[in-house]
Amino acid sequence: MEQRDAIALLRFNRPSRRNALNQLLLNELAGVLEQVEANDAIRALVLTGNAQAFSSGQDLKEEEPPDYVSTINSVCSRLEMLGKPTIAAIGGWCIAGGLEVALCCDVRVCADTAKIGDWHARINSIGGAGATVRLVRTIGLARAKELVFSGNALDAEAARAAGLVSHIFPEVDLIDAAVGLARTLCIGSPATVRQAKLSLHAAADLGLAEALAYSLQCQRAVRDAHTGSYVERHAARNTDNSRS
Repeated sequence: MEQRDAIALLRFNRPSRRNALNQLLLNELAGVLEQVEANDAIRALVLTGNAQAFSSGQDLKEEEPPDYVSTINSVCSRLEMLGKPTIAAIGGWCIAGGLEVALCCDVRVCADTAKIGDWHARINSIGGAGATVRLVRTIGLARAKELVFSGNALDAEAARAAGLVSHIFPEVDLIDAAVGLARTLCIGSPATVRQAKLSLHAAADLGLAEALAYSLQCQRAVRDAHTGSYVERHAARNTDNSRS
C-alpha cells in the first residue's frame, strides 16, 4: 500500500495472473482494509490493478478452498462498509469477481482501455460475491439482466453509459486522476463522511420511512461529533472578544 498525503493507494499485484483473486490476495486485502479503517491519517482509499487488469476474477487455475466464498463475501462487505470514501480505478480487464470487488467501492472510474463485465455466465455461474445483487442496485434491473445474461465485457464508453463508471481517463493518467478525485471526496470531516456514507447505504437498503429515520440518527451523530469543537471555537472567540 502506498500513501499519497491522506489517500491510500492499494494495487493488486498478481500481474502474471491478471490480478486474479485467490485466498492469499483476499486475506491480504482484508488486512489492508483493517489498517486503512484504523488509520486516522488516511481519508480515502483508491483500489487498482495495472494496465492489463484491475482483476480477472477468481483464479480458476487454483483449487478453490472450502471457505473461499465466505472469505470473498466478508472482504467485499468490509470494503463496501469502510467508513471512508473508496474508488476503484479500473485499468484493463475487470470481470467476474473483479467486478464484484469494484462494485463494493463508492465510486468507479476507468481507463479508456478498460473492459468491464460480469462474465460469470461464461462459466455457468452467477457469481458468489453479489454480482447480480449489486449490479441491479448500481445500474438497474434491465441493464443488469443484459450484462449478466450476455456475459459481455463493455468498453469504457459503454460502461460509463450504463452507469458502471462515472469517469474515463487516459490510461497513463488513471491513477493520478483517481487520487485527485479521492481528495475531492474528503471535504467533510471524517465523522461527517462516515455518517453520510451510512445514511446513503440506508437509502438503498431500507424502506423510505426507515431510511429517513436512520438519516436523522446519522445527522445527530454528526452534530454530536462536532459539538465539542463548535463550543470550543465559540468559547475561544468569546474569550478573545472579552480581552479586546
